[in-house]
Amino acid sequence: NSRDNSPSLKEIRNGCQQPCDRKPTLPLRLLHPSPDLVSQEATLSEARLKSVVVASSEIHVEVEHTSTAKPALTASAGNDSEPNLIDCLMVSPACSTMSIELGPQADRTLGCYVEILKLLSDYDDWRPSLASLLQPIPFPKEALAHEKFTKELKYVIQRFAEDPRQEVHSCLLSVRAGKDGWFQLYSPGGVACDDDGELFASMVHILMGSCYKTKKFLLSLAENKLGPCMLLALRGNQTMVEILCLMLEYNIIDNNDTQLQIISTLESTGVGKRMYEQLCDRQRELKELQRKGGPTRLTLPSKSTDADLARLLSSGSFGNLENLSLAFTNVTSACAEHLIKLPSLKQLNLWSTQFGDAGLRLLSEHLTMLQVLNLCETPVTDAGLLALSSMKSLCSLNMNSTKLSADTYEDLKAKLPNLKEVDVRYTEAW
Repeated sequence: NSRDNSPSLKEIRNGCQQPCDRKPTLPLRLLHPSPDLVSQEATLSEARLKSVVVASSEIHVEVEHTSTAKPALTASAGNDSEPNLIDCLMVSPACSTMSIELGPQADRTLGCYVEILKLLSDYDDWRPSLASLLQPIPFPKEALAHEKFTKELKYVIQRFAEDPRQEVHSCLLSVRAGKDGWFQLYSPGGVACDDDGELFASMVHILMGSCYKTKKFLLSLAENKLGPCMLLALRGNQTMVEILCLMLEYNIIDNNDTQLQIISTLESTGVGKRMYEQLCDRQRELKELQRKGGPTRLTLPSKSTDADLARLLSSGSFGNLENLSLAFTNVTSACAEHLIKLPSLKQLNLWSTQFGDAGLRLLSEHLTMLQVLNLCETPVTDAGLLALSSMKSLCSLNMNSTKLSADTYEDLKAKLPNLKEVDVRYTEAW
């Protein structure tokens, strides 16, 4: 808590004591390598690893660094004083490894702390608050590198990953600049990963199910975690097979060799081969759907469903379709996956349908050229309407009788420069 009277990190390192009870109760002792050993190593031409150890009855920290690092650690209070624990943890940017051993009392304290977090995570009503609390905490690298801490905390992160509520599983992602989130820390290659990516696959599955910026999320995976994704797909993980298929379907991968490697990975397992064949079928249907031809305007009959729309769009070519009215039908957000395949769509009427936030988020990512959108009397809320800020071509937007707030309306006006006609009657913004 930066607002209390705790000494700052700089004050601690400079030996400044605040008028409080936070006094070191345990002496720290610096164990130097013998002078003979140091002199012998200094004559070697190749780099050698040395160790500086700070030990007390409760904490044992070992820092390894190259011979180019500073040979000695001194506290700022004077050259003859021993360095404190903070100095040793921040010994040098050249540190390569660090291991921490806890004494019996400190180990029990750590175990108690993690057990409390695990207990909290078991309760559905406490989990949202716990997730939002743990998300921004800047645990130091020394804690995250502690095997027992990360292994025990993994139970809590797994509970977050299994929770279907977005306010919980979205906390797996980082919010602090320069700090990895739980998603990065427990992913293959992360400092806390010890299960070959099983928890990583669970997190990807839940995040993909609620992430409206699907292409952006897939692009991030392709750039940073493509290897682990392919490895898990090779082992038959269905989530990762779906991820690789989506990367191909959304043209996330530009490199032809990488595309062929992904295809080979998919065809190496039964589930992958089946999903890739389904992808090829969808691609053929999409090519036919987007072929130039068909009507420019289309209105579905009242009471039509998502299945009716899908059946209609699979019947021929709709590459020329610019105006689509689904007003007073029974379509839901599920039909968005069909709407995003219409390349020429400029006007979309969803008046008095059950089209909600999930569908609106998907449209905002793919139909960036949409000019007219009617959402009158739909169950959309601020959560979905805010996504419309990416649709820069919108010039007419009807949000009559929706759950639009005044703040969201002001945000949309600021981010949609071409917006000329707006209907916000019977909303908070009216």
